[in-house]
Amino acid sequence: MFLLIYTFGILKWTQTELGTLDCKVRKLLTAYHRVAVWKSKEFNGRFYKALPGPNVDQIVSVSWLQFEVLNCSGKWRLESLDSGLDSELKDNMSYNEELFTTRMRKATRKVHSVSDALINAKFAFSLRDETVWGGGLFVFYHIFAFLEDAKNRLNMPAFDKLFVHKILFRKQAFEEDLCHYLGPNWKSLPKSLALENYLEHLQNLERENPQLLMAYVYHLYLGLLSGGQILAKKRNVFGENNHDQVKYIDKVTDFTGADIPQMKIDFRQAMNEIASSMSEDEKQAFIEESNQVFLMNNLIVNSVGGQNKVLYNMLYKTSAVFLVIAGVILAYRYHK
Repeated sequence: MFLLIYTFGILKWTQTELGTLDCKVRKLLTAYHRVAVWKSKEFNGRFYKALPGPNVDQIVSVSWLQFEVLNCSGKWRLESLDSGLDSELKDNMSYNEELFTTRMRKATRKVHSVSDALINAKFAFSLRDETVWGGGLFVFYHIFAFLEDAKNRLNMPAFDKLFVHKILFRKQAFEEDLCHYLGPNWKSLPKSLALENYLEHLQNLERENPQLLMAYVYHLYLGLLSGGQILAKKRNVFGENNHDQVKYIDKVTDFTGADIPQMKIDFRQAMNEIASSMSEDEKQAFIEESNQVFLMNNLIVNSVGGQNKVLYNMLYKTSAVFLVIAGVILAYRYHK
């Protein structure tokens, strides 16, 4: 029999029950991005697993655990313990300093929502005309390519740390997709003024304050791992060419073999660790630049052409259908 020694006494647990609780604690800490705390065991209480004999092995300290409900047999109910643990963990998180990634998300919520709406509207047109999708890839290619090339130029440990997995590098994938959608001469296509201004801004940041370039890495790559995956799935289902026998698979949104949820967790954790060494002024500047990320994204998305052509084609097809129906009605009346 294993013993669980807590601050208010000694409770008897079976090995299975203790293992289940340990698993729940581990999962919840992972969900709230507290893996580093779990590993360093820096909570205020004491949570022990005592093996038979005098030796005691410390697993993790969880003074905020609530042991509330006993079932009829006198054993602790892990379901209620799980609920109490989740609640107490949230309280513990709010008590401590707010995660920097959470702080950024709250600060950029409004402009992020506008950006999502604009991208979704443009995406609707891309379902009918692949050149619109290609145009979107074209503008973002230059941004992703700049950031990946800047990583090599800067040789900056914090910048390197954000690229948590080699599969994140997307430059070559963009180039393959652009060749498919826009043809082999896509590099000769002119850049819009909005894109030129975006690139000039990134160049200025690299020269004057390269730390702020990480705001673009964080939001753009996290966006590709989140919303980008949703758009790719919708294209596969609703795209006009989804009935083709040989369907082209977009490379830029393809992360086959990677654990995307875990990669997003690692990505956020890396950002929080980087932010932990920033001053408050640096954090505030980073958050302000994060808002700029979405504003500039909106400008280049808005510069993508093709929607007028799509609207014209839709209007043309609608008019053609209307004329056919009108002709049938007139013919019916004439011969009636």
